[in-house]
Amino acid sequence: MPFKVPLCILLLSGASLAWATVYHVAQDAAASDDNPGTEEAPWRTISRALGTVQPGDTVLIHAGTYREWVAPRVSGTATAPITFAGAPGEEVVLTGADLVTGWERQEGPDPVYRHSPWTTRFAVSHNAEGNPIYHHPGDDRHRLIGRCEQVIVDGRLLDQVLTREEMRPASFF
Repeated sequence: MPFKVPLCILLLSGASLAWATVYHVAQDAAASDDNPGTEEAPWRTISRALGTVQPGDTVLIHAGTYREWVAPRVSGTATAPITFAGAPGEEVVLTGADLVTGWERQEGPDPVYRHSPWTTRFAVSHNAEGNPIYHHPGDDRHRLIGRCEQVIVDGRLLDQVLTREEMRPASFF
């Protein structure tokens, strides 16, 4: 009789781990956020995983560059953490930077490029539901520092200026 209680406690403590799930995120042709998140049918985005995971779950992220804003909505616990990890041996990059293509060189001797029409919108922050907020402070003090635009070319962060006339090498406006 004295052995029944400890055995029962052991079984119950292991039960929560038995329901933990391993999900997969990938960028291959089979990946889709409509999939179940299995290794054979992975999700395409980390954000999709964030809407599903529960304490004890693991998300394996496969090779690729993931350009998304990630905000966990559920927390794990000390005994059942939620784990996000790169798949073993695979290189994963998570960045909030958007890739903007379609630049056209402008006429003239200087290497000036333009993207028009400019349709990219930069989120300053996100609200509690995860929706982007697209506003900047409106006063002169914040004309540059209150903005979230950054341009990175070949790994180098360019300096932002406010007018075409202020442009110099390694700057943008």
